[in-house]
Amino acid sequence: MFNKSFMSLCRFSGFTLSLVFLAACLCAGAQAQTAPAAIASFAVGVNHATAANSSCASSCTIGTLGTIANLATDSFGDVLAVDAKNGALYEFPAGGGDAIVLVAAGGLAGTPVNVTVSSAIVTPGIAIDPANNLYIEGGSCVLVYPYDSTTNTWDALSALNSGSTSATVCGPTGAAPTFYNFGTKTQLWGIAIDTSSSSPSLVVGTSPAGASAGSSIVSIPVTGAWASPVAGTPTTIVSGMAGAPISVTQDASGNTYFVEGGAGALAGAYKIPAGQTGLKTDSGLARIDPSLPQVTGVAADVQGNIYIGDDTLGVFVYPHGATSSSAAFLLTTVTAQGGVAF
Repeated sequence: MFNKSFMSLCRFSGFTLSLVFLAACLCAGAQAQTAPAAIASFAVGVNHATAANSSCASSCTIGTLGTIANLATDSFGDVLAVDAKNGALYEFPAGGGDAIVLVAAGGLAGTPVNVTVSSAIVTPGIAIDPANNLYIEGGSCVLVYPYDSTTNTWDALSALNSGSTSATVCGPTGAAPTFYNFGTKTQLWGIAIDTSSSSPSLVVGTSPAGASAGSSIVSIPVTGAWASPVAGTPTTIVSGMAGAPISVTQDASGNTYFVEGGAGALAGAYKIPAGQTGLKTDSGLARIDPSLPQVTGVAADVQGNIYIGDDTLGVFVYPHGATSSSAAFLLTTVTAQGGVAF
């Protein structure tokens, strides 16, 4: 089994992690970009060497290295981050300060069905809906953790501190309601919230456990209000993919974007136009990045602009309404080997 390469972060004692928060003005510039004038605040992981550990690299021990794999933001601007090295979940307050440990190291660790322990995946996708419900991929399921406005946190996460997410059941007993169960022999990857229509949904990337070829992206409709989300019958957007959909997102118009990983995966970021479902292959889809060397993730803002992370060149913007990859432009040279969150 494979695991995607993500941004390395050095971690101080007390689980103080380092993220960089960027504010970008998207407007017409020297290259006559057509992005609408707007301020977008987002977060990406960055390398951060300290005097105590100036050689933070992939060889660092778990005690000194955090690898941010997936990010999500709540309505308050707080950033939640999954640590791919130790299976922890952190919350970075919008106002700054040390990270809050929501799930201790090992709490999100799990092994896909029919995959050896040595190939365990400890980087579940996460997403937060407009009501601040937190969705976490656990085993072959999507779990949902309601936000408690009284305690200002996701109370049910505490159950994950007593054991890792199981691959054969949908998380520890009583840990959280199961939003949707994909069944055994399925590995979940990217996950995103779609609020583009009157029928909101979760968009989830899946693959056969132990493989990347033959992967799919599905849309799970949310019935009822976000306050009490219930999963409807999924619709397959695309199947028969060359690689695993490790990062997925949808813009305000309902267009789907994805990045693949694994052996045989397509390089770059791709777009599936809104309304297209039931595709049997990812071949022939439009590539939206300007042939970047190592695309790692995609995210959409409320304006419909698409942010493309590359772990060697930085973060690029594919403006809302663009029709060619040549319209994408460099926003920051801060490299992003994993999630970009708003």
